[in-house]
Amino acid sequence: MFNLIAGRKLNRRISLIGCSCLLVFQVTVFSPVRAAEADSQTDAEERLDEVIAEHRYQHERDRLGEKSNDWLAEFVIGLFIPDRITIHANVFSGGGSFARTPVAVGALLPFAVPKSLVERDVTKGKFLDYPYQANRSGNMITYTAKEWLDNPLMSEGWEGNQMRIQTDYSWNSKASAVNTRLLLEGAGRIGLRGSFDYRRDVEMIADYNGQDDFWIGDMAVTYRFAQSDMVQLRAGGGFMWFSDGMDADIGWNFLYEADWYLKDPWVVNASLNLGALHFQKGRSSAPVVNFRTTIGYQRKRIQVYIGFQHLQIGNDERDAFISGLQWSF
Repeated sequence: MFNLIAGRKLNRRISLIGCSCLLVFQVTVFSPVRAAEADSQTDAEERLDEVIAEHRYQHERDRLGEKSNDWLAEFVIGLFIPDRITIHANVFSGGGSFARTPVAVGALLPFAVPKSLVERDVTKGKFLDYPYQANRSGNMITYTAKEWLDNPLMSEGWEGNQMRIQTDYSWNSKASAVNTRLLLEGAGRIGLRGSFDYRRDVEMIADYNGQDDFWIGDMAVTYRFAQSDMVQLRAGGGFMWFSDGMDADIGWNFLYEADWYLKDPWVVNASLNLGALHFQKGRSSAPVVNFRTTIGYQRKRIQVYIGFQHLQIGNDERDAFISGLQWSF
């Protein structure tokens, strides 16, 4: 009987020792091995993504017929392949043909730098019905291709395009104007931006027409070159027009615009139009600069905003205050 009890105690001790050894082995050996395997798998996936991005990059270079370190090809590829975003750091580094073209550097900085800061690896996006809808942080739902493959339903239920209509009143001590703006934009980044303004100004371009009032506007095809949930930047080109009731004139126009959705309900917008009006009847062309910046209060589809405008036509310049409304569709 005594031997039986002693044997059971011995077996129990052996079992406890065995379980303890197994636990020590799992904690000290097996768990780190599994963690190392998981890290290795993650590293392998990241390297695969890098190889795929590099392959796409090289394919685009070959398609463009570009074999050397050409700055224009670098920038074009960087615009359309967001996962090759390191390109924007490379093209501004010392050496290479890009560094020897300061004019090109200055021209491309407004595009390359915001894209690198805002977009990073975002490739696709859809619009909300209106800013801050459903307690979202901005005006878009943006995501990478990998995020969409992991969750294809993440973009369901959101708009593929947006439409905005603005109307506002600007004034100063010499002039006043009623301004209207329209923006149509799709998920594919292509858009249409237009404006038409009715101005009453006794002195502005009086040497051209001698009229107290006139119409001026523009139309541009745009490309949204950088986008995130909270920031979108677009640029484009088109034509500018002018009419004073006596004759109509036309010219070219370049647009650069940014929307920044700070925090519900605040929205900041800034736009710059550069162009020239080619007047008829032997009159010289007049350069046009129209800069606007506003801050708005968003309430569902309606935004109330105030801001500042600087308008220059030829040698005449006007600074004015702005107040108006925007509707989102």
